[in-house]
Amino acid sequence: MRSVIVLLVACGDGPGGTIGGSIRGEPTLETFEHRMCACRDRSCTKQVVQDMAAWSNRIRAPRGNVDDTANIMARYNACMTEANR
Repeated sequence: MRSVIVLLVACGDGPGGTIGGSIRGEPTLETFEHRMCACRDRSCTKQVVQDMAAWSNRIRAPRGNVDDTANIMARYNACMTEANR
């Protein structure tokens, strides 16, 4: 699972937007961070990881600031670790 998360760091945001902004109702990287941080068990984290993987396959070229992406993914990973304990 960790390899999936590392690959997703490079994905950035969805088409035409920046990290943190919703694009025509499409999820952003922060959407998945917030969902992950709301998880309290493995079942929830598994669903968020699956949804994020599907999303990453739909988005176009990476967008946004690499440092912002890294910070979002650090929080995402910390939340996933906490929920999986």
